[in-house]
Amino acid sequence: MSPRFASGAGQTVARRAWGVALLDFLLVTLFVAIGLHSHHQGAHLSEFALVLYPFALGTGLGEFGVRRTNLSPETLAGGVIVALSTVVLGMLLRVFNGQGTDVAFVIVATLFVSFFLLSWRLAVHFWRRRSAKTDTTSP
Repeated sequence: MSPRFASGAGQTVARRAWGVALLDFLLVTLFVAIGLHSHHQGAHLSEFALVLYPFALGTGLGEFGVRRTNLSPETLAGGVIVALSTVVLGMLLRVFNGQGTDVAFVIVATLFVSFFLLSWRLAVHFWRRRSAKTDTTSP
């Protein structure tokens, strides 16, 4: 185990980072599932995987980038990095694979991925802020 994660607090941070990454992957999977459902009724698992993997790789690289910058993964800044990575790398891989990247799709994907990956982080931010105010005003 690296010295960075040798303490109990370090293990908690690492566990939280894995939880954040899992939530982000689930939300990107939901984005793909909604998109396929709205355009292709009854898409097969192979089609689902073909559409998902560029965005999943982008999400994974974004999560890795956040970890390398030592940002807390649940911050808005971390979410922006993951969302941008998801969309940009996802679209680049789609181009490489000959999949569609119409302007409308890029816009919709950017909006949905940003909403999914940033909204929960914003909620956490406000919850923590509210909790901090409550803690300082308690007798």
